[in-house]
Amino acid sequence: MDRDWIIITYDTGSEFTSIYRFFGNDTDVKQKLCNLVTKDRKMHEDIWDYGCEAIEDVIETRNGHEYQASAIYSDHRIDYTAREFTSIEFASQEEITWIEKH
Repeated sequence: MDRDWIIITYDTGSEFTSIYRFFGNDTDVKQKLCNLVTKDRKMHEDIWDYGCEAIEDVIETRNGHEYQASAIYSDHRIDYTAREFTSIEFASQEEITWIEKH
C-alpha cells in the first residue's frame, strides 16, 4: 500500500537540509533513500568511507513509520530520513511563539 512520506536529508559538511515529499510503499521509500545515497556518493566518490549501499542497509524505526540511511565521508556525513507524513506531529501555536521569542 502506498503511503505519503516526507524525506529529509541533512549534510553535516554544508549544514544543508533538503526536504522532499514521496509517495510509495515501504520498499519504494527504502529504495528512494538508497538512490539518494548513491546520487550523493557519485558526487563525492573520492572521499566516500562507508554507508548505505543496498536496501538491506536501510534502518527501520518507529515501527515502520520511519526509515533511515546514511553516507559517511572522510570529512562529513549525510543523514537521510523518511517519515510517514501521518506520523508527523503538529506544532502548536504556543510552541511556535516560544521558539520565536527565544
